[in-house]
Amino acid sequence: MNTELSQNESNYDEESNYDEYISQEELIEEYRDITGYLNYEVSNFGFVRNKTTGRILKPTQRQDGYQVICLYQNKIKKQYLIHQLVAKAFLENPNNYSEIDHCDCVQSNNNVWNLRWVSRSENQKNKNGYGDKFVFVNELPDDANEVWYYSGHFFEGYYFSETMNKLYFNNGVRIREVRPVMDRQYYVCCCKNKQNDQIKLSLLKLQKGLFNNQ
Repeated sequence: MNTELSQNESNYDEESNYDEYISQEELIEEYRDITGYLNYEVSNFGFVRNKTTGRILKPTQRQDGYQVICLYQNKIKKQYLIHQLVAKAFLENPNNYSEIDHCDCVQSNNNVWNLRWVSRSENQKNKNGYGDKFVFVNELPDDANEVWYYSGHFFEGYYFSETMNKLYFNNGVRIREVRPVMDRQYYVCCCKNKQNDQIKLSLLKLQKGLFNNQ
């Protein structure tokens, strides 16, 4: 990259304090080239650096929590989502999925171990709803039973605990509480045909015979 381009680049991206994010002693960091760019590479920790100067580029965080970075090629600037650069460089995508999920629902955590390729429906299941943070649990309650059928629809990954009086969803990565709406009268859940359905709490308790016991 020529001197003029490097100076132009520095007007947008400042060097970040690497030690504020993660210690190199905790994990082994690896950098890989970014497709389409000769002078940039991305690490499995979610950092982007200039290969010529060795400078770590400082990302910009959008209002929705996602981090973006500006890259230059032939004096043309283009903005990229950092988690997409990390996933494309380090994660295989045998199913050709189009979306990338942050497993912990923290959009600024671009560590490769926090990312996975998913379908759109899977990604929607692991998103925060109504502006609130999910409440995650380490394991399901002992009396939790799988809700596999309700009102003509089949479900997968939903569990109801009568003791806790709560509905849970297990996406295969983490278990979270399903947030009720309308003063706890019903839940909005995604059934197997990828359509949302309303599950009323009062009727759910009457359908024990439709549960699969743990």
